Amino acid sequence: MLGALGLLMFEDIEKFNFTESVNCKGPWLMYAKQLMKAAIDLESGENDPSQFLRPRIKLMLVAFAFENLFKALFIKHGGAIASDGKLVGIRVHPAHDLVQIADCASVALTNDERDALRRLSHFGRFMGRYPSPNVWDEVQEVVSGETFYIVPWSSATDDVLSNLFLRTLKDAS
Repeated sequence: MLGALGLLMFEDIEKFNFTESVNCKGPWLMYAKQLMKAAIDLESGENDPSQFLRPRIKLMLVAFAFENLFKALFIKHGGAIASDGKLVGIRVHPAHDLVQIADCASVALTNDERDALRRLSHFGRFMGRYPSPNVWDEVQEVVSGETFYIVPWSSATDDVLSNLFLRTLKDAS
């Protein structure tokens, strides 16, 4: 009987340790930096996947880096992303919506940053992970009155995201 009680106490302690460690900003910041480095390595050609997948994988990693960074800032502001031994994350719909996650983390965003994060969210949800979206029109974008079925991207978008990442990293540290 005492053995079963000891096991229950051990499980409670492990749940508590998990919850406490997941609610620390340090691992989230570290992982955000590692994901961004992996994305940069992919862009430079190190550990090169196929030419077709490289940009998608890079942007997926950038999306994951932002998600981890925003979660670190959310924790810094007193939020919790684990409870009772389970990772609960930041509840947003659709999942991996970087604009909503940034809002939950109290990140002040410009309109350009919101637009860039909205488009980047597609890569965190499916474009870097799966060959198609969940719904056929999920990637419909209207740019200057024209409808596109891809996510428009440019070096200006990269610049907006780079500046946002550096500014938010400074705030979260």
